[in-house]
Amino acid sequence: MKGKVKLGIAGCGFAGTQTMYAPILRLLEKGRVTALMDPDQAALDFMTQNYGDFDCYKDYGEFLAHADIDAVLVASPVHLHERQVIQAAQAGKHILCEKPMAPTIETCDRMRKAARTHDVTLMIGFVKRFDKSLQLAQNLIQAGRLGQLFHIRAEVSWCHDLSPLGFNWRQSLRTLGGIFQDNASHIVDLCRWWAGEVQSVSGQAMILRPDWEVETHAHATLRHESGVVSTIHASNVSQKPMTEYFLIEGTQAALELHFGPAMKYSSPEPYSIRLWERGQTQTELTLFNYGNLDRELREHGPYKRQVDHFCECILERRAPAIDGLTGRKAIEVVNAVYLSSWQDQTIKLPLSGSGDLERIFRDMRMQFGGQDDA
Repeated sequence: MKGKVKLGIAGCGFAGTQTMYAPILRLLEKGRVTALMDPDQAALDFMTQNYGDFDCYKDYGEFLAHADIDAVLVASPVHLHERQVIQAAQAGKHILCEKPMAPTIETCDRMRKAARTHDVTLMIGFVKRFDKSLQLAQNLIQAGRLGQLFHIRAEVSWCHDLSPLGFNWRQSLRTLGGIFQDNASHIVDLCRWWAGEVQSVSGQAMILRPDWEVETHAHATLRHESGVVSTIHASNVSQKPMTEYFLIEGTQAALELHFGPAMKYSSPEPYSIRLWERGQTQTELTLFNYGNLDRELREHGPYKRQVDHFCECILERRAPAIDGLTGRKAIEVVNAVYLSSWQDQTIKLPLSGSGDLERIFRDMRMQFGGQDDA
């Protein structure tokens, strides 16, 4: 393939494409968006009125059959990922699938098999790996600056009120996962990136909002094969401002990263970063941005860097940094958190299956005062 990769975007909603990808489309170096698909005409109108002239489709099958595209960026709700990824693979299109990859390890496996069978690239959108602040953390770990890692503490807190939108797909049982699947799958991937494979999982998950059918609050402890223990707290019922926090502890130093109060996924601002040594020495490592926003997004924008990496892998026929197996491993941990909470015991990996997640969430809803409407 020569020139730029022609991209089509499936799913043009506010929380995904409009917020994350639209601002960087004109800055792409390796690809260009030629077509959009969304069943909501208003979403398509927003994109064409604000970001350019695209061929637009409301039907996914017609989009795959008629749009002039080489690859699909799947930015639709998680319960649609399996069908859309498999159809795209069957149509010979390369795929960048937004996280979370799919609700279960079984669906992830079917998606990976389709990509292999039809010889197309499948990449998962764990965009935080392209964030310059989080890459700095990885570089310091790899260079041995922290010494031997032994603990990672992570927190993602939201005050997530979707009630003005009516009943939202993120609240629905059809997702087979709530805050831990949606937001904390990013954190699971980072913990695997920094500390290596996970060998066991202990977790507790709760539904604390009457209008939600999946968890709104969860804690998890991951034991990595390296001996590192990661603790993750994820909540969308927090009364604190929105925040992301990481503390990466080693035998020689501890690295602290913080962002907030704001939504990191929509902000180009860097994390605040401090390195602590000997319990008192503090080194400021925060990476500041260029004064020109276009230059910052062009050189360091994580969504721009992610899409260009995907396109570069297609052009050079090489495997992406974040492949389908990486996406599956994050979902395996997410599923293990739900199983651990339901069974009240530590779950060892690998899983033989994801279990009956519908039953787990129905039981969870009853346990915390909800009602099973089935």
